[in-house]
Amino acid sequence: MNDVLLIYRIIPGETPEKVRHMTFILGDMHDIQFADKVADLIRESGFALDENVILKYNGVEMRMLERDVPAMIRVFISNDVDVYGVYQLY
Repeated sequence: MNDVLLIYRIIPGETPEKVRHMTFILGDMHDIQFADKVADLIRESGFALDENVILKYNGVEMRMLERDVPAMIRVFISNDVDVYGVYQLY
């Protein structure tokens, strides 16, 4: 089992260049077309630091800069992707 830390512990202005492994819990990931839409949004946003974005049954996991977490949430919400939680693996 992975240990997770809720995002409320991350302060983006404190260490903006720090790389984090973030997990976004998203709605409707069981739908293949929706998962493709999420993958396209991540690719177009440019916030993921490498190609190792992992699409899961309930969300997505990726490495990104700490300062980009709020912007990635904004991208999801503005494209009608329900965000249920954001966690950092530690």
